[in-house]
Amino acid sequence: MAKLASKSFLLSQKPRSTELFVPEWDATVRLEQFNVERRVAFTTTLQDNAKAVAAYNKDPENNSEVELLDEALVGMVFSVVDENGDLMFSLDDIPELKKLPYAQVQQIYLGMLSMAYSGAITKDIEAEKKG
Repeated sequence: MAKLASKSFLLSQKPRSTELFVPEWDATVRLEQFNVERRVAFTTTLQDNAKAVAAYNKDPENNSEVELLDEALVGMVFSVVDENGDLMFSLDDIPELKKLPYAQVQQIYLGMLSMAYSGAITKDIEAEKKG
């Protein structure tokens, strides 16, 4: 039987990382799971952007024009890490990231989603198999 986790044990847990090979680039990209802080920043960034775009569309005279952010690019910003585990990109890098081939950006994003939600997806699949 597994031991009961202590507070110090739980607070010492770190997000796991994985390396994703991108054949078209002949390179490996390191992805790190979201911690709660990064997950909140990711969702807040997307929500704030969507609100700003909607506000501009509703009233362009009184709101600044804002370009809709691509969720996959924002996902890259909050999940791609360097060899030290530090985020490689910031939101300021999005104009340059937008120039990347979308197929590879999507591959990285799907890798991030797979890692982020694999436990929940696996449980859903197992539950579905059981009926």
